[in-house]
Amino acid sequence: MRQRIGILRVIKDLKVLIRFQFILGVLLLCSFGWSEGLGFKLTPEATKALRKLSLPGIKLNLKERCVDVNATICLHKGLLELVACTKGTKEHESILSVAARPMHIHTAMLLMGASPGTPAMRKAQEGARTRWVPVEPAGDPVCVSLVFAESKGKPQEYPIQKFISPAQPD
Repeated sequence: MRQRIGILRVIKDLKVLIRFQFILGVLLLCSFGWSEGLGFKLTPEATKALRKLSLPGIKLNLKERCVDVNATICLHKGLLELVACTKGTKEHESILSVAARPMHIHTAMLLMGASPGTPAMRKAQEGARTRWVPVEPAGDPVCVSLVFAESKGKPQEYPIQKFISPAQPD
C-alpha cells in the first residue's frame, strides 16, 4: 500500500490507525560551503525572487537553506535499486517516488548555492588491455533526509540511511 508524502499534508492510515504528517526533505542541502564557507549570501532581491519561485513538487526552504521535495513511499520492504525515482518509472525498486522532475530538483539546488557536480562512474583507461577505473563523484556534499510527523504530530527528521539496510543472504 502506498502512503502519500507531502509538505504539510496529514495522512490517515486506516490499517494502522496512526495519523501521519509527512514532509520529505529529499535533498536537505547541508553542505558547509554553500552559504558561509564560500561567501555565498542571498541579496534581499534574490531572497524575494526565490520566495515567489514555484517549481512543481518542490519548496525552497530559505531559512534552513534546503530543498523540500514532495514524494510518495512506494517500497516498504524489498530489494532496493534507487532511493528515489520519478513517478511511473522504477517504483518497484525505489523507496520514494517524486512528482518533481530531476531538472527542477537540480535547478532548486543550484538556486540554493550548490555547485554542479558529476556522479561516480567508471572510465576506460586504454593500454595493452582496456581497463575500467572508478572516477570519484564531484560536487558539494548533500544530506538526504526524510522528515515526517510522529504520532504526536511533532516533525522528526531521519537520515535516509536509517531506511536502508544490507540484503541478508538466504
